[in-house]
Amino acid sequence: MSDWKDTLHIEHEDLMAEVSVDLFEKHASVPVLFEGVTELTPLTEAALDALLQRLPSLERLIVDTAFEHYQRVAEGFKTIYGRPLDMPVVTDAIALLPYYHPYTIYLPEEPELGRFGIGFGCEWEEEHGFGIQFRNWQIVEIGGDAEAFSFYD
Repeated sequence: MSDWKDTLHIEHEDLMAEVSVDLFEKHASVPVLFEGVTELTPLTEAALDALLQRLPSLERLIVDTAFEHYQRVAEGFKTIYGRPLDMPVVTDAIALLPYYHPYTIYLPEEPELGRFGIGFGCEWEEEHGFGIQFRNWQIVEIGGDAEAFSFYD
């Protein structure tokens, strides 16, 4: 899991890296943004390594949460516009899988084990995406991509 350290670089004044993740039966290279950080610390390294190790066990929670979010967005669009907008028509969490992918993993400036966000590109909300934020390995925020990186205490 330490090969991601070879990809460390500064981008827009933040430390970034590329990690390999296996989610939703797909393999992807995903950028990690270490918000407000310009140097890798042992705690930051440990937080990312723990996340990469534990991420597969969170897959079912992510899949179910994505579907619940999709249903709320679809209903909201129907309420606002009187009809669903160009959104995938799916009836369960598994059928939704082809319509989103991990876009960025976010780690807060003050790292904690189990605190991170994942932003997803998705076809049902192309402008704002979909984001989940975790703390203590539990979801604490769900919404657009901004929810994944808005680390407030």
